[in-house]
Amino acid sequence: MLGITAQQAARMMGDNFISVDEMESLLAYHFEPWRLKALEYPKIEAATLNMYKNTHILVPTSPASISHLKRDLPRIFLSGETPSWYCDEYFAQKTEEITRWQLIRKEPHPKSFGKILLEEVELLGPHERVPYAREVVPAMAAYFLKTGEKLFNETWVRCADEPLLGLRVSVCFDRDGITIGTAFNRWGKEFLGIASSIPC
Repeated sequence: MLGITAQQAARMMGDNFISVDEMESLLAYHFEPWRLKALEYPKIEAATLNMYKNTHILVPTSPASISHLKRDLPRIFLSGETPSWYCDEYFAQKTEEITRWQLIRKEPHPKSFGKILLEEVELLGPHERVPYAREVVPAMAAYFLKTGEKLFNETWVRCADEPLLGLRVSVCFDRDGITIGTAFNRWGKEFLGIASSIPC
């Protein structure tokens, strides 16, 4: 099923839309031809997109790994050019294999603060999922470089990555840059919520 065109989505969402060209320019990498083909049409109807145009950003999944971005854009990451603990971790080196558009919520999922992981996941709607850090971090970087606005500003969100049993990767954009840590599934902290996205 073909959805609306990227140009139509851009007009609807304004700064909350990040195009393929913007991703390439802002994050200094290029999409392979087969990825570009997959991104010709966001698979979402205009009426549905209109519901999320203020609460989400529409962004293509990035073929660049977190380690790649940390190396090429150190100024927007905590610790800058200094190597971080996660750079050699599998989740930070893995690239996203599925190329598609997705709506990423700009803030932690409503009512997810102070809850353990199981309770957070129960809040998700039928079309929502918890994205991986390799999907969230490039979106955070691109949106900040485009607008100057920080997603997950001074708040942490759990992602889908599970580096160890009972532990999830978490991300935050604090005053010193994008920060990556981990959070136990059983933690219910007031500063910790969950990321959510809708594949398109």
